[in-house]
Amino acid sequence: MKKHNDTEFIIEAMVFGAGEAIRRQEKQGQNDVVNFSVLPIECDRENSEALGIIFHDNHDDLFVNVTLPNGWYKKAGNHSMWSGLYDNKDRLRGKIFYKAAHYDRNARMSLSTRYTYSCAPICGYGDNYDADETAYTASVYDSDGNTIWESGTYIRDRGNLDWSEIKKLDTQGKIWLNENKPYWQNVLAYWDDETN
Repeated sequence: MKKHNDTEFIIEAMVFGAGEAIRRQEKQGQNDVVNFSVLPIECDRENSEALGIIFHDNHDDLFVNVTLPNGWYKKAGNHSMWSGLYDNKDRLRGKIFYKAAHYDRNARMSLSTRYTYSCAPICGYGDNYDADETAYTASVYDSDGNTIWESGTYIRDRGNLDWSEIKKLDTQGKIWLNENKPYWQNVLAYWDDETN
């Protein structure tokens, strides 16, 4: 994995500008994470090993050499500091953060649960986000992003968001999971459960 130093950064900054030089470092770091057989040292090693990941010697100060289970792979995310670890069924099993900038290099990985929940505007918080959206709902979804349960809808007055109502919706998602998938917070649970 390439470690950038101050001299390299100064040269790139002179050629491309400082902002672009940093973006280039971050993108190179993401490419390295995806293409090298490494994972961050800062991770849940016990559960990673339970998933079949084999840890070897340290690659450098932030990464350890690994052997992934057959069919598992890493893929670059939409942001240059994030990549995903996927299993042989193309399910997101972990999120890898790597900031490759020469002045603040760090990395970590968190394992994903099979199910999770969120409360959000009906339009979502992505590209379609509308600050004037009045309808909110809680959803339980699997690691592929498929919704498996949805709460009722809270309709807010324009310009007036009642956070206590949002909290109630959020709690409904957690209650549903606790009742229907009681081990939902365990990163090892439900991956072989094809029924959702």
